[in-house]
Amino acid sequence: MAKNKMAEVAKLFGKRLGEEFDVRFNGKLKCLQFDEQHGLLYFDGNEWRKNYAYLDWLIRGRAVIVDD
Repeated sequence: MAKNKMAEVAKLFGKRLGEEFDVRFNGKLKCLQFDEQHGLLYFDGNEWRKNYAYLDWLIRGRAVIVDD
């Protein structure tokens, strides 16, 4: 089996697995975190959910990480 690369992906964005961070997309803020099992999760206000589009948007620059 191939090695999981999510920790390396998170590091590319200056983040760690499980670290919460905000992303701006279309003027809206979303709270996200990189996850080894699911890739990238977002918090919907109640629970963490999978959404594979956010990773694509980050990679292509459509979403931007908001640093404090």
